[in-house]
Amino acid sequence: MATGNSAAITILVIIIILLIIAAIVFLILWLTRRTTNNANANLNITGLQFNLTNQNTVTATWTSVGNSGDNVVLYADTIPINLDANGKPENNPNVLTSPTVNGNANKSVLINNLAPNTKYYLTLVVTNPKVTGMNPEPGTIFTGSIPTAGFVIQSFNASGGISLNTSDNTTVTYETNVNKMGINDVWTYDTNNGTISTHGVGSFSQTQPTLYNNNGILTAADLTSLSSHSNFNNVAQWIYINNKWCLKNNNNTCFSLSTPINGTSSQISVNNNGTQWMNLPTTQPF
Repeated sequence: MATGNSAAITILVIIIILLIIAAIVFLILWLTRRTTNNANANLNITGLQFNLTNQNTVTATWTSVGNSGDNVVLYADTIPINLDANGKPENNPNVLTSPTVNGNANKSVLINNLAPNTKYYLTLVVTNPKVTGMNPEPGTIFTGSIPTAGFVIQSFNASGGISLNTSDNTTVTYETNVNKMGINDVWTYDTNNGTISTHGVGSFSQTQPTLYNNNGILTAADLTSLSSHSNFNNVAQWIYINNKWCLKNNNNTCFSLSTPINGTSSQISVNNNGTQWMNLPTTQPF
């Protein structure tokens, strides 16, 4: 009987020990989670925007940070930036760095001397000496403008470019298969008119297909007929700003990659999302 009681007591002790261990583990996880959440809240930044202020300068601006002691710094590199636990770039000898500023007293940082016609990966980092961790905010920019000659309009995130369907001369898609792209997918920009056009081919060789906003879908029409459109200024005049192609009279309505049609083609919408684009001279591979 004594042996039975001893075994029961031993089992009870083991159960109590296991419960104590589980409680300690739960407490550690809860405290870690709470600290992380507090750090994220303390290192919050709102209204952040990355702007290409000229062809070799990128500026980050914001409206507020979470704490008056928060510090802000901007990094830029031609390859993705990896950060250590303190928010410092890891093994990036060529990374460009802005001055570190107090995010409450200052509302912007900038990096100069960027290389032309180059895609840069950006990371703005918010830290605070009294808070563990950091808050990284990523972005990308391209230091190109609009070539004076023909160019391919390429997404930041996919090879290929904006392509005109030669069978109807109106359908516009984004093609990631560069072998499907031809001379009619090389565009020119009329700085006076604000239009983006290409040359028709085949039976449409006498036309000048021009991009316009067709009820939220990017479409092409011959410039001659399009010019007589009663709303021409609001649907066919474009401006390139912060790597986005937007309507000249409405900078919030821009080209945006949308629904995939098949493995290589995607529709292009015109809305307030705005995909970032690179205008690559035809001397560059696309």
